[in-house]
Amino acid sequence: MKTLIRLAVAALTISAAPAVAQTRTATGSIQIERALTMSSVQPMSFVAARRNIQAAAGEDSAVSTPAVIDITGDPGRIYRIRLPASIEAETGEGLIDGFRVWSETAGDVSRTLAGRLNEQGTDRLHISGSLSHVAGVSFTDLRAAVPVSVDYE
Repeated sequence: MKTLIRLAVAALTISAAPAVAQTRTATGSIQIERALTMSSVQPMSFVAARRNIQAAAGEDSAVSTPAVIDITGDPGRIYRIRLPASIEAETGEGLIDGFRVWSETAGDVSRTLAGRLNEQGTDRLHISGSLSHVAGVSFTDLRAAVPVSVDYE
């Protein structure tokens, strides 16, 4: 009889184990982030202009108008900007480098290449650069699309 009781207790213990395992629950949460989007407001452009009063006659340099990019995303989020060290201007007429980036929310971010979206989840970037003019090529108005990517930090 003792053996029968032990077998019955063992059988109850074994059959009870899966029931205990099934009562465990897991919890989790999800945070939905607003997608980070970019839209170009204007491309970077360079226009020929006299370098300065001391420049030799006929010597031109380029005055740049910055590329303007609007960014939209989660309010207050930090983002990272990626842009190349240099790009070739239209049809190989020069090299654009020395990029400077100005964020309307964070100011000059040229060194850190990181900014923060404002309370409305927006920011506007102004990206300018220096044009290394190729000798012997004359230009009057040059535009360049700057390949920029922005990701949440």
